[in-house]
Amino acid sequence: MNGEKTFKEFAEERNENSEMREIDREIEKPFFEPMSWTTLGNKKFPKRRWLVQGLIPCEGFVILASVTGEKKTWLAMEMARCIALGTDFLGQKEFKTEASNVLYVDMEMSQSEAQRRGRQLGFDESNKKILVYSDTELNLNTDEGVQWLINVIEYYEIKVAFLDTFRAVSGGIKEEKADEIRTFFNRLKVLKDKGVAVVFLDHFRKPSNFEGKVPKKEFLFGSTDKTASVEILLMLKSEPGGEEIDIYQRKNRLTKEIDPFKAIIKDQDGPDGVQTILSYGGAIEDQENKKLEAKERILEILPEGGRTKMELTEMLKKMVGSKNTQTALRELVKEGQIDMAKHGKENFYFMPKEPVESLVTNED
Repeated sequence: MNGEKTFKEFAEERNENSEMREIDREIEKPFFEPMSWTTLGNKKFPKRRWLVQGLIPCEGFVILASVTGEKKTWLAMEMARCIALGTDFLGQKEFKTEASNVLYVDMEMSQSEAQRRGRQLGFDESNKKILVYSDTELNLNTDEGVQWLINVIEYYEIKVAFLDTFRAVSGGIKEEKADEIRTFFNRLKVLKDKGVAVVFLDHFRKPSNFEGKVPKKEFLFGSTDKTASVEILLMLKSEPGGEEIDIYQRKNRLTKEIDPFKAIIKDQDGPDGVQTILSYGGAIEDQENKKLEAKERILEILPEGGRTKMELTEMLKKMVGSKNTQTALRELVKEGQIDMAKHGKENFYFMPKEPVESLVTNED
């Protein structure tokens, strides 16, 4: 932190010679002058690559996404706490964490709710390394908004900024417009070059009954251009009221994608009230993944026409195994997502003639 000036003095001085004007000129240029390999090859970059090993790089963009209400804010706040304290995320050496100053921009919760969650997670231990902004609307799709963020990051020596949520800070951007998504990320690229990580909390659409339960890249709003613009894409799945958060890494530009794993979130009584503890829940079992994949494949195949159990097993045995295919068929019938009838001595599977929602309503 720059102790010689207040943040207001620092920001006013920086704004007089704003680098955003230079960014605007760069965006408007039809051509860019390339640098020689010698110039790039001689540049010095920090050797450390991760704030949270495999999950949050020291520089670059991360999207942390889920369906609304599936605990992404709890997980992001726990990441922020671990980075501020320099404690390994979820208590795992696998997720070794570097201590850094953190900015958490919260444009979704009330300040009272942010305070409650922060206290329950243990933000009070962070020794002022976490800064929170939630006062008024912040639009990072403007020069002024990005310059404010740059000023805060430089003055307070921030190494990672959590932006909750993408939609709330992007100024009403049309997520289906590829050019608007690219321009937005280009505005913020200067932060990458300054060695800063930006974590966007984002939403993805709730999958239909026929798309399976495992999150996929294409569920993300504006998926193609968002995914292309980030280094890491993390997608979460959690049942309402449940204690498990399933975490899937759907992109990792810097190294091999991490296998899916679980976080466990629990409340417990502490000396100062309720404490919320997040812990490592282990890898998501490969067998469970294969069963879910079998369900997804079956729901892709059957709309084209019914199949016998033998046909489906033969089609999928190399991909997910015969046992997982048969388990998936039993569960899909039980859930009402597919129907089954006898075809001679064989079970014959096909899509319901009525929408699943209608079938569920009739049972109630």
